Amino acid sequence: MKNILKKLLILASVAGFALPAMAGLGPVNLFLVQSGSTVNTVSFDLDISGLQSSLEVAGYPSLGAFDVTLNFNSAVVAVQSPGSNYGVAFGTNLGLNGNPDSQFVLPDTAKIELFDISNNSAAELEASQPSAFTLATVTFDVLGAGAPAVTIDPASSLSDENGQTLAAVPEPSASMLGLVGAGLFSLVYLRRRYARLAC
Repeated sequence: MKNILKKLLILASVAGFALPAMAGLGPVNLFLVQSGSTVNTVSFDLDISGLQSSLEVAGYPSLGAFDVTLNFNSAVVAVQSPGSNYGVAFGTNLGLNGNPDSQFVLPDTAKIELFDISNNSAAELEASQPSAFTLATVTFDVLGAGAPAVTIDPASSLSDENGQTLAAVPEPSASMLGLVGAGLFSLVYLRRRYARLAC
């Protein structure tokens, strides 16, 4: 019994240290960061990381297109007017070297869809696109008190420089790391309890 608990504790320890480190190594990470707020507005950056840059090892992708839907609490925030492109300012890393990209915004009551496709060649994207950047900044009008609850819809999609689908993973959350820590604590507690009972 002691050997099994010891092996579980070692495995959990390794997993606890490896999970946060592994999350940023290979997969593409897509995440939201609140970037600003005023009395009447709140802004979020839609960021991506884990892409290829000229300094990285070959095999990492570049981003060729994205179709991302952001869901939000429509009782707290709303998309801005069409005159302000619905509050969306796209980044510049899909339209490189003076070659404009194609951008679209589709607003709705409780969501906004952002679409951007690069007109650059795969070679241009691989040579010039950084490994992490902001895809777009979205500014919402504040309607009332509460959390805007802006989230990335799971049906959102990314494509690499060759049009192939990219799998995006969320950044490791504090809650996930907390669960790993709680599991480690439980294993240590059980190990000590069984050690006392065995004596």
